[in-house]
Amino acid sequence: MNTARIESAAKAISENKKALEWLLQYGTQLTGRDRDQASLSVHLNFASALAGAKEAEKILSSFASINLPEIVQTAIRNCRNTIELEREAIRRELDKDSSQ
Repeated sequence: MNTARIESAAKAISENKKALEWLLQYGTQLTGRDRDQASLSVHLNFASALAGAKEAEKILSSFASINLPEIVQTAIRNCRNTIELEREAIRRELDKDSSQ
């Protein structure tokens, strides 16, 4: 049994449960149209010194903010999926221990 893997999975489950709770309660109310609600910013690490990088960051940030409802829904699905995958990882580790 890999206890480090179990601890890692438990941490991921805890983080994703907290995020999921917030996203379900508040995230679904975000429209992306009101900057007082939320704004997203993109920071480019790759090729950030090249011409057009700042402009690309601005465009990507605007696009992300406008698409916030879809991003929230994707994040909700991702949290649920991660929780289930990590639970399964814990079950596998526990099964290894009980079969030995």
